Amino acid sequence: MTKLIIKLFFAVYIIFVLINAGSTAQVLPSLTIEWDEVTLDTLDNPETEPLWYWIYCSTWPQFTPGEDNFLAVTAETSYEHFDARHADPSVNFFYYVIAVDLWGNRSAPSDLGGNYNFILASIKTQLQGPFLSAEAGMRKDLAQKGVVPLVAPYPLAARVAVSVPDSVVDWILLELKTTPQGAAVAQQSFFIKPDGRISEPDGRTTEIAFYNIPVGNYYVTVRHRNHIGAMSAIPVTLYTSDPVLYDFTAAESNYYGTGGCVNINGSGIWGLWAGDTDQTGTVDEADGGVVWNLRNNTGYLNGDTDMNGVVNARDRNLVYGNRGKTSGTP
Repeated sequence: MTKLIIKLFFAVYIIFVLINAGSTAQVLPSLTIEWDEVTLDTLDNPETEPLWYWIYCSTWPQFTPGEDNFLAVTAETSYEHFDARHADPSVNFFYYVIAVDLWGNRSAPSDLGGNYNFILASIKTQLQGPFLSAEAGMRKDLAQKGVVPLVAPYPLAARVAVSVPDSVVDWILLELKTTPQGAAVAQQSFFIKPDGRISEPDGRTTEIAFYNIPVGNYYVTVRHRNHIGAMSAIPVTLYTSDPVLYDFTAAESNYYGTGGCVNINGSGIWGLWAGDTDQTGTVDEADGGVVWNLRNNTGYLNGDTDMNGVVNARDRNLVYGNRGKTSGTP
């Protein structure tokens, strides 16, 4: 098989197609992808054997073609993908195509096709509340108990996951700014893993994507529903590939401002202060009131600052111990 890269020519249509299902009909939008025909074998001789094109699809750009993202096979050089999510502007689709001949020989994967207006980041942080010193990482009780919601709890970036992996800690919100005092130019919800790495909703992909934003230098802000937010000390250069890890946990100097992070349990691992249950940027009496009003309740609750699924005395102690702590983020 030729090693020529198959090009994807992307054309987006909002085409409405009726699919009969008894007496009902469903309206689906579609998206058509096209690519060049593979005509040469590995010796650059004309390809005469039957040839098929295997199509792989994901909703984020950093994926490897495989069984879990296989979409379809066709003998044509185009494919119309029907999916209700094409009508959702918050969902992006990305495609690879691989040519396969009669003998199972494969071409190299095509260039990535889809929404090219994205940048990638690699971010690591820690949350004080669920941090376990013995494991040098965070507990994942909430996911294992099945109480982490499918919809991210951040209204400005209400992302939906197909399922919640039991290997994650919780949802977390990232923002990008061009200046420290400026407004966020991008906001996206992700999962945070026990080791602190931020992942896509599959719980595995840690090269995470922001959409509809150009390559550039950005301050990265990390926010959590019951911890104080923090921002990177310097702007991070983000490209469409090969992101460099920005590790908030490595040093206090990686945080913008002063006092906006905690050396968790004296471990040398730096993270976000627990206890900002009302997300005002400061731990105060109002946060204690949230915990008190939710005492002895179980589930996915902002008052559960240690994130073990129960609001109890430890949560009150975390808030009381952190009273007066405030964000270093403008």
